[in-house]
Amino acid sequence: SYQGSVVAKIAVNTTVAAAAASLVTVLLGLYYEKKTDCSNANNGIIAGLVGITGSCATVDTEFAVVIGFVSAFVYFSASKCMIKVKLDDVVDAVPIHLCCGLWGLIAPAIFSRREYVELAFNHYTNSSEVPCGILYSCDGLGSKLLAANLTYALALVAWVATMSCLLFIPLHFLKLLRKEMPEEEEIEVNTESYSEELPDLVLPTIAEEDNIITNQNAEESDQESTTTDERSDTDQVPTYSTSEISQVQSVYPDVIDLQRVQPELHVIPPSPGNSDQLRSDDESTESDDNIGSDEAVTPNSSHSVS
Repeated sequence: SYQGSVVAKIAVNTTVAAAAASLVTVLLGLYYEKKTDCSNANNGIIAGLVGITGSCATVDTEFAVVIGFVSAFVYFSASKCMIKVKLDDVVDAVPIHLCCGLWGLIAPAIFSRREYVELAFNHYTNSSEVPCGILYSCDGLGSKLLAANLTYALALVAWVATMSCLLFIPLHFLKLLRKEMPEEEEIEVNTESYSEELPDLVLPTIAEEDNIITNQNAEESDQESTTTDERSDTDQVPTYSTSEISQVQSVYPDVIDLQRVQPELHVIPPSPGNSDQLRSDDESTESDDNIGSDEAVTPNSSHSVS
């Protein structure tokens, strides 16, 4: 049916115009602003939708891409002009809805095909009365359609401008258009003092975070050593103390990343020779600790006897 074909054309043209406008807007932002911004992509989509709305059922798909392409340039240039003339428009409503809307009025008078117009509206009794865009030959009706759309656009601009002036100019003179905030003029920021004090404020915080992380790692190591002592000798996976792990890490640095991801990892020595050497070093360390502890206990015991 003709309704299904019209709906399909509307869906396709709307989608490709929005996609083309978004892509071109992102590329324009990357070229002029040296960055990719999500707001450019989102506003580009809306700009493409606004630009294609008037002609989504009457143009070919390739011209829908062209309309989205032009909508991106219209939006981006209008947005920059608003900033240059210092007009506050946070959400870019004027560049999108006014400027791209005007382009959306002109586009049908350029790219519309006669058969699509007749199929979409379906109220013409004579096919010779069906208008088309100026790119096609339709007995001079293309120029008439362009003139009608331009007249309509000028009438909209005149109406909106007149009503806006009648509303906002009196509010401006009555000082009701914007609430004055004296705090904005009284506050002075000394950026030099802040830049000098910033390292003193940040560095202790980082040190405190390091101490907290170190204490957490020490508690985890104690828990790991306690768990290791409770294991039976029949376990197939050997485990080692913190000192043994540090020695293995000094020989094989890759183990550091593994233990950082999984602190409870059981470190397996790569070869029996290294394992014997590490165990002997650890046993010598433990024997030194025992001797020191005995020496520390002996004077106390002798003093208690005396």
